[in-house]
Amino acid sequence: MAPKWLIEGSADYIRGKPTIGFCAGLASWGNDSSKQFYFESWAKVAYLLQVQDVSYDDLFKKDLHFTESEDVIKAKIAEIYCPAEKI
Repeated sequence: MAPKWLIEGSADYIRGKPTIGFCAGLASWGNDSSKQFYFESWAKVAYLLQVQDVSYDDLFKKDLHFTESEDVIKAKIAEIYCPAEKI
């Protein structure tokens, strides 16, 4: 059983975009809404694939744990998708 964030985040990542805009989602990080949950799930998958260089196959084969804080994940994703924005 994969965690819900991994399943939903992977689906949005494969789809090619998160449920809300990149910069808006990063600015709203931590807000309690279903769209925000899906955005943060996408961001965590993007972080693993693009920053940590985890293969897509390994997303579901390995027991993945984040050693970084959510602030670090958010900052790294902001560097990639919203480099001109102050998040």
